[in-house]
Amino acid sequence: MGSMRKNWFHSLPNEALHAEFLQDVSKLLLKEAVFAGTQRKNPVVRFHDPDHLYDLLNLTPTEKPATHTELLKAICDTINFSVKTGHPYFINQLFSSQRDGLGCAPKLVMFASEDAHYSVHKMAALLGLGEQNVCSVQTDKTGRMDSLYLESQVQRIIATGAVPFMVVATAGTTVLGAFDPLPAIADVCTKYNLWFHVDAAWGGGLLFSRTHHHKLIGLDRADSVVWNPHKLLAAPQQCSMLLVRHPNIIKACHACNATYLFQKDKFYDVSIDFGDKYLQCGRRADVFKFWFMWKAKGSIGFEEHVNALMDCASYITTSLRQRPSFKLVLEPEFINVCFWYIPQSLQGLQEQPDFNEKLHKIAPRMKELMMRKGSMMISYQPLQSLPNFFRFVVQNSGVTHQDVDYFLDELDRLGADL
Repeated sequence: MGSMRKNWFHSLPNEALHAEFLQDVSKLLLKEAVFAGTQRKNPVVRFHDPDHLYDLLNLTPTEKPATHTELLKAICDTINFSVKTGHPYFINQLFSSQRDGLGCAPKLVMFASEDAHYSVHKMAALLGLGEQNVCSVQTDKTGRMDSLYLESQVQRIIATGAVPFMVVATAGTTVLGAFDPLPAIADVCTKYNLWFHVDAAWGGGLLFSRTHHHKLIGLDRADSVVWNPHKLLAAPQQCSMLLVRHPNIIKACHACNATYLFQKDKFYDVSIDFGDKYLQCGRRADVFKFWFMWKAKGSIGFEEHVNALMDCASYITTSLRQRPSFKLVLEPEFINVCFWYIPQSLQGLQEQPDFNEKLHKIAPRMKELMMRKGSMMISYQPLQSLPNFFRFVVQNSGVTHQDVDYFLDELDRLGADL
């Protein structure tokens, strides 16, 4: 990677570039973690104070990618300074808000776009808020939350005697890839003292692109942001993070101070013991995957990756306009490119009363054909009153313009006789 060969940043395995490195990683893991890490003659932990460890591991991300030698050293150092939980002398913790609850609270209402992720409603149910207390905010024709309508709904809820407490904005909706107007929503939250949460799970990776990060203007005003590098940046699942503006709020909400796990009189700085802040106790260090990718690619590698995905979306958008059997649902704002395939049998019949009903059946039938043939897979879905349409979403920066041509040609072949 340090040689910066053409297309070095692609999220696609390349035997010439990666095979030797991956073999070296496997050998290193077996030698140092699996075998040496469980031998009685070796220490359970090579302890260093956290500040010293930070310097030893060189944790700060860099602009340029690391070499394979540097990456192997990073893995070796991580193993060397990790607690060896498989060591026969490791007899420590198992590694395999609160009191009043909502009973004393008024009726709480949160707000989210009508195109927000379904998990907003699911968590409202799980937390005891109730799905009926998630107020869906209308979107404009591009799928962006209408901030004026949001404010009118906040005022309506206040008039009923209920208490608005949070707005969930989305930076990159799942289907259309829309970015809610973050500055305008932040203004509403400031005016009515509401928690401003941004779901940037899909679109957060645009931060790395100097060309496209303007879509995230206003993100800096959020109280909390969720971001999934396993989506746009193609990190291995699961790799998600919650970023919070207020330093101690997670601990205040979640910590139970179980002294049999989280002793306060340890000989090092216990503020780095994060376990008590989370909902679960034992968990993997999922952020390691992202840190290691960042070290391998550098910020510039992530930028090239994101720009390549946006270029691919632009190419397929242009190609769709040039093919008579394809019709865009809307002009894409992001990597999500949504379109209908209109077979010859339906062309020119758009004014017929049953046109949408017939079009609705095309995408599921084509999905069946492509899966039975094994030639490709692409998702489809309806949205509100729109009939089923295809959604081209690419996360692999190794996808080429030629690959896009193949996708569209194959859709033409699959749909020709429908």
